[in-house]
Amino acid sequence: MKRISIQALKAHLSSAVAEAESGGTIVITRHNEAVAQLGPARLAKVHAGRSVGMARLRPAVKRGTKGDARGEAADATDYYADKFRGIFEEAGTGVRKAGDKANDAADKLSEWLRQR
Repeated sequence: MKRISIQALKAHLSSAVAEAESGGTIVITRHNEAVAQLGPARLAKVHAGRSVGMARLRPAVKRGTKGDARGEAADATDYYADKFRGIFEEAGTGVRKAGDKANDAADKLSEWLRQR
C-alpha cells in the first residue's frame, strides 16, 4: 500500500488516480498520519463461472396458490401456546389463572385458523 502526502497528491493527482484505477490503494497522509484512502471504485473481478446468467429464477410460491399459510399459523399458535403454558407453570399458582386464559385464547385462535 503506497503512502502519499496531501501536497504530493496535489502535484501528482493524475498518476495517483491512474494507480488507484488499476487496483492499487493509496493512503493519503497529513503530517505523516493517515487521513484518507484512495482506491479503485470497482471491486476486483470475481470469477463467476461458466453458467452465470444461464439459469432462471423460480418463484418460491406459485401464483394463485394460497399454500398452507393458515395451517402453518395454527401450528405456530400451538407451539407458542405450549411455550406459554410452560412459562406459566414455572411461575406458580398465582399466575396460573392468567396462563389458563392465555391457553384458552391460543386454543380458540388455533381452532379459528384451522377452520378458515
